[in-house]
Amino acid sequence: MPLLTAPGARSPHEYLYYYEVVLQYTPQGGRPVNHQRLAAIRNRQWKLALPERSQPQLFDLLGDVSESRDCAAQHPAVALSLQSEAERFDKALRGQLRPLGTL
Repeated sequence: MPLLTAPGARSPHEYLYYYEVVLQYTPQGGRPVNHQRLAAIRNRQWKLALPERSQPQLFDLLGDVSESRDCAAQHPAVALSLQSEAERFDKALRGQLRPLGTL
């Protein structure tokens, strides 16, 4: 817990990845079917939200903790860099997934 409680503590990771997971149960075999997608990525003060049906939104969390002002137009290089990293990570992770409920 030092990362959350110690003043000035820094994450040992360069990026944080936010995944959205939804489980749906079907009558066939009773096994859940999952839907998962990368919803956002964060690097230092920057967070890029990746909505399913609209353009990515970039937030500067130092000045906008409520994530109410999209600043992607003012910082296109940051948005592009985060989007590229998100796509790279998501592709690598999906290549290692196994079907839900299997070992």
